[in-house]
Amino acid sequence: MLARAEARRVPGAGAASVGRVKLLAFVHGLGQLPQTWQDQVTAMPPGRFKAVAPWVKGLRPGRLGEFSVAAAADDLLGLLNANGVESMGIVGSGLGAVVALAAAERAPGHITDLVLEGAQARYGRLTVGAQKALIRAMPDARWAATGLNRASVLNVLDGLAGLDLTPDLPAVSARTLLVVGGHDRGQRAAADAIAAGLPDARVEVVPDAADPVHLTAPAAFTDLLWGFLGAAS
Repeated sequence: MLARAEARRVPGAGAASVGRVKLLAFVHGLGQLPQTWQDQVTAMPPGRFKAVAPWVKGLRPGRLGEFSVAAAADDLLGLLNANGVESMGIVGSGLGAVVALAAAERAPGHITDLVLEGAQARYGRLTVGAQKALIRAMPDARWAATGLNRASVLNVLDGLAGLDLTPDLPAVSARTLLVVGGHDRGQRAAADAIAAGLPDARVEVVPDAADPVHLTAPAAFTDLLWGFLGAAS
């Protein structure tokens, strides 16, 4: 569970949208780049959304540092003040989905929509320990294209160990769509558990897709994304 942040009140934020355009943040996963969302942004309905794709705090190449979900969520919420708005939607993949969910818990009145893939609300220390053992066996070259290295990935896992977002799920007011690939049974269980704890959420399974769905089945993910967000506009 994360302590609620002062960002919940978002002092200084302005109108609920950029003009009449809705702010939408696309948050990348671990081992991904912000540009990973190019297909989805290209298909964005014209004139209705303003897309931003920030780096997750602590993962920007050249600025790698300590990682915590709380700090990354607060940094994401800083987009509200930076854009002069009171609310926004968030699309997140993997680690980005975790940060998005944490942001929605910390500032429930300011996050209107969530579209999440590969989301996890709980990271047990034993599970994270096993993941760290696998990462230590990988060469640094595995992460070079994203500006990361083995040490920075291990740092992220340390920041996830023991995380439990489930107690605050009922506080989330955002409409939520959880997208799962048909080949990912483990992800389906995690998505179902998150959806069960949220007031307004549903799970969509994309057949013949794996995680991350927006990369393995981009057309299907894009259709779900804009169909979901368009219905709220």
